Order: sequence, then C-alpha cells, then structure tokens
Amino acid sequence: MNSYRRLVASALLVGAALYSAWLFGPFVDPHSRSMSSYVSELAAVGRPYSTLFRCLDFVCGAVVLTATAVVLRSRPQRWLIRIGWCAVALFAAATVADSLLPLSCAPHSDPTCAAREASGDVPLTHELHLASSGLAGFAAVVSAPAFTISAYRYSNHRVLQRIGLSITALLLTSTAAILGAIWLGEKGHPAAIGVIQRVQLLAIAGGLVYVAGFVHYLRDDRNQQ
Repeated sequence: MNSYRRLVASALLVGAALYSAWLFGPFVDPHSRSMSSYVSELAAVGRPYSTLFRCLDFVCGAVVLTATAVVLRSRPQRWLIRIGWCAVALFAAATVADSLLPLSCAPHSDPTCAAREASGDVPLTHELHLASSGLAGFAAVVSAPAFTISAYRYSNHRVLQRIGLSITALLLTSTAAILGAIWLGEKGHPAAIGVIQRVQLLAIAGGLVYVAGFVHYLRDDRNQQ
C-alpha cells in the first residue's frame, strides 16, 4: 500500500472515528441518553460540551474533505467512482456546515425549544442545520451505492462487494425509516426517530471505513475514464 493510499485511507478512518464521537454523549450529557433525541442536540447551543462536539464534527468534515480533494485532483477515476468521491466530498462539506450552524436549542430535552421549533420561531441557523444534516445523509446514501456498484464492476474482491452491499442496504433502510418517522411525527404519531438516526449514523461511519477499504483493495485506478 503506497503512501498516497495510506494517507487517504487513514484520513477516512480518522473521519469515521470522529463522526462516531456521539457514542460518548451519554457519558457527558444525560439528556442524550434518551433515544427520542437527535444526536445533533449534543452540539446544540447551551448543551454541555457542545463546543467539543462541534469541533469534532468540523475536524471530521475537514479531514475527509481534504482527502477527497486529493483523490479528485490527483487521480483519474472511472465515472462511477468519481460520483462516489463527489458524494463523499458533499458529505464532508455538509458536516463542516453542521458544525458551523448548530441547533439553537435541544428540542427533545427542552419543551420550550420544541414549541419554538414547531412554530418556526427559531433562528435561521437552526433551520440551516436541519438542511445541512439532511444533505449529509443524502450524500452518504449516494456514495455507498456508487462505491458498492464499482466494487462489483471493477473488482473481484468478494468481501469488499458484500460489505458494501450490507452498508448500502442499511443506509437505504435507515434513511427510509427516518423519512417515515418524520412523516408519522407530522401526523401526530411520534416514532423512535432517535434510534433510527443512530443506526443511520453508524452506517455512515461504516461507509467511511468501507471507502477506506475500497481505496486499499481496488488498485486498478489508471486510465479510469
């Protein structure tokens, strides 16, 4: 594994670890133990250690975006692989935006905040955070299938193919479940959206690890047009 691949793969693994920092949330913020809360509430304005979680998100996005820029600028890629990398870049940029546009309050631990959110009486940054979070999820959903299909088309590595298929299935299922839970919530039927979101975030982190493996095992990247 040459230095180029080692650098890119290491950056993606670091990004995956940083993106999973929310797993330590219950140890520093008791409110995050509720499975009905959004993970992003850990970084909401006024929450304990919110600055730390925002910084970790920022570094995660910056590291992954830098690695992606290196790949897109220095290596020719087949079009499907390029779509995957562009989606990873979009995910990273949206994650940086998440850190710079935190929620103004935590709606699942603050009834006043929940009422303000329901009435639309929240700052623009609050609404932009919801949009950037959705964009990050969308980018992850695009990236995983692109790399998985590429693994089937351009590689005979069975483990790489099967892991990609599993992560893609988990991402698509959890994303569809989140959309369904949001729809049910708007209809007055609250669903365990926090649990579903945590599954999706684990799948996204797994996707970054998968792309790191993709970099290592898919070696034919010359003249890939």
